[in-house]
Amino acid sequence: MTQTTNGINGNGHSASTDLLDTPSAYTQKSNKTHTSIDLRSDTVTVPSLEMRQAMAEAIVGDDVYGEDTTTVRLEQRCAELFGKEAGLFVASGTMGNLLAIMAHCQRGEEIIVGRYNHIHRWEQGNYAQLAGISATTLEVKPDGTMDLDDIEQAIRVQGGYIQIYDESSDTEVTSIPVRYFRIPLLLVVFVYEYCNWL
Repeated sequence: MTQTTNGINGNGHSASTDLLDTPSAYTQKSNKTHTSIDLRSDTVTVPSLEMRQAMAEAIVGDDVYGEDTTTVRLEQRCAELFGKEAGLFVASGTMGNLLAIMAHCQRGEEIIVGRYNHIHRWEQGNYAQLAGISATTLEVKPDGTMDLDDIEQAIRVQGGYIQIYDESSDTEVTSIPVRYFRIPLLLVVFVYEYCNWL
C-alpha cells in the first residue's frame, strides 16, 4: 500500500485509480510482526484523510450497468482471489450473510446455526423477517464448531443451509462464553458433501 500525496501515489497514478490500495486509519501497527485491522463495525472503521481524498476524487458510476470502476475492480479482484466466476459488493456483513442464506433457501425452509452465531444473535432475525426462514440452533463447542451428530439430528427436511463457522471474534461479543476460531476447510467440505448427499 502506498500513501497518496496530492492525489498521486508512489506509482504516479491518481488516487482515484488506487482507492483499493489506500491505507486506512484503522490499520494499527502492533508490537508483533503483523498489522492489525479492526473491522468490527462501521463505527470503528473511520476513513483516513487519504481515503477521504480518494473518495472525493473517485470516478463513480452506476454499478448495475458496470459503470462504477472501483466497484467493478473490487468484485473482479475478489472473484480472482477466491477462484469464483464473479464477486458481489454489498454494504455490510449482515447483508452478505442474508444474501448467502437467501441464495440457498426458499421461504419456509430452515437453517441450522450455532446458538451464538452472529446471524442468529445479532442480526435481528433478518432471515425470518425478510426471507421467511426459520432457524434451529445448536450448541457450539469451545473450538467454534458444532458437533456433526448434532447437525445430522437437527435436519428435519432435505435441503437447507448450515452455518458451520462464524466471522465474529470474541472481542466483538464479549458476553458469549465461546471463542470463535477458523474452522478447518476439511470440516467445511465434509458438511458440504453431507448436505449434497441428503
